[in-house]
Amino acid sequence: YDLESWRTCHQASVMIGNMFTKSSYLSIVLIDEIKAKYSKPIQRLSDEASFLTGRGKSLYGEVSVKLKKLQILADAHNIKVARSSAAQQEARQGEVVKANLTLKQQEIICHEEQHALVLAGAGAGKTTTIVAKTAQLVHIKNIDPRRILLISFTNESKNEMASRLSELSSELSSVDVKTFHALGYD
Repeated sequence: YDLESWRTCHQASVMIGNMFTKSSYLSIVLIDEIKAKYSKPIQRLSDEASFLTGRGKSLYGEVSVKLKKLQILADAHNIKVARSSAAQQEARQGEVVKANLTLKQQEIICHEEQHALVLAGAGAGKTTTIVAKTAQLVHIKNIDPRRILLISFTNESKNEMASRLSELSSELSSVDVKTFHALGYD
């Protein structure tokens, strides 16, 4: 195998290892970039895997498995980060969110991607979760509430979200809450 493939394999090993030592959320974009950058060189090495010995074979095996399971590893890491972050935020939030949240709701609130889609059955706590996430964005992450759009299917849930946001703080009442129909009409 060539030296460049070996270097790439080593870089992938270091980069993947370093990713999981950080206490920050790993985005889908980052995972996709790593896969795009390292999958072909690692595949090239797999064609020559029978020639690898010792540390080279061990390193190739380690990186190959991690690349294949990268999304699963990232999801597990992100859950740990979300749980840790939820505990830290709970201590900082104080009165921001007055509801008791389940662990899953806390994970959703700590979700770091730009967009979030919350789907769940009736009475599962969707409105509570969305309101808490909005409060976290405004009061903890310092996002301008006028830059947040919450979309609901029914007027009833739209009004409920708007009401709960207003109850939490006057700043949250400037969050734009619409139904799909109103958004299309505008």
